[in-house]
Amino acid sequence: MQSFVYAVEQSLDNYKFNLLKNKQTFISQMKNCELNVRTIDEGAVDEKSGMNFSEYIAILSGDTSLLEKSKLEKKIAVLESLKVAHYREQSKAKTKLNTLIQEKSVTIKILNQLKEDASWYHSQLRYEKEGTKANPIQLTGLTSNNTEAIGKYLIRLHNTWNQEQTSKIGTLYGFDLYIKRDREDQWDTNQLVESYKNSFYARRPGSEILYTFNQGQPNKDNPKLAARYFLNAIDRVDSLQAKYQKDLEELKANQTILTELTCKSFDKEADLIQLKNDLARIEREITLKIQHNQLTQTEQKTISATEKNTQSVSPSICQYVTQPLLKVITRYTKATTKSDICKPSPIVKRHLRAKL
Repeated sequence: MQSFVYAVEQSLDNYKFNLLKNKQTFISQMKNCELNVRTIDEGAVDEKSGMNFSEYIAILSGDTSLLEKSKLEKKIAVLESLKVAHYREQSKAKTKLNTLIQEKSVTIKILNQLKEDASWYHSQLRYEKEGTKANPIQLTGLTSNNTEAIGKYLIRLHNTWNQEQTSKIGTLYGFDLYIKRDREDQWDTNQLVESYKNSFYARRPGSEILYTFNQGQPNKDNPKLAARYFLNAIDRVDSLQAKYQKDLEELKANQTILTELTCKSFDKEADLIQLKNDLARIEREITLKIQHNQLTQTEQKTISATEKNTQSVSPSICQYVTQPLLKVITRYTKATTKSDICKPSPIVKRHLRAKL
């Protein structure tokens, strides 16, 4: 079904569409919460119509130049909106770039420490005859080298540790071994309950990286596996190094993209300048038309006033003849036509001389 919108040029419809345009502008601003909606589009009459209220006003005014001006303003508004969006995205890209540079700096620092730890670990690492990694762990308070005894000791230490401060409990391949106690508050039946959790970690002297395995919890069901907890934690240095190396490469790639985006200019700037020049030209033409129309109206008013004054300044001689004088003319003349009445007799002439 087609829908038609009818309007009459140079009538009250122009005023009505102007009101609709202002209402639509206000509604759009309220819905979008943006002040620049006014310059983008004032809204269509319906969802299928391609004309907005500004174009209707231009058509109803009877001047096609106004319609061209309206179309140019709409194109300029679209490009201005794209320009604003471009610089907004560029500003976001600059913020992301600054954050990325900071993150890259931290990643490089961690990666350098991981490389030092990995170098130290592989220089100290020894293997068993079977090809497995040796576990020459040295624990404070334990002299046995038995794997099962080491595992049971670590499990008992993990279960019974109740000191608040972090304590060193041994060494392995030049890495210090620690146990720490963390507080964890939990809600139980609408009541906050305090709980504590013990965990193990290893750290090389001079490094800030803590190595853990299984979230710091040893395998309590298998003492042999618990004995190799710190070895498994330190052995993660290679996988962590590969992970941070990959993250660094991604950060570098993203930094290149964001740098290009922050330096990119608006690609439609030339089109926007050309449209603004065309709009200025049309506005000058409209201004000249308005001045010409005003000048024409002024000249017409002047001519009308001159003609009116000319007609009022040329009276005939008969207009000076009074009613008593007409009676004298009628008494002493034998005129039979109106044209004769307008010819004065000698008596009338003498009377006129006396009057003058």
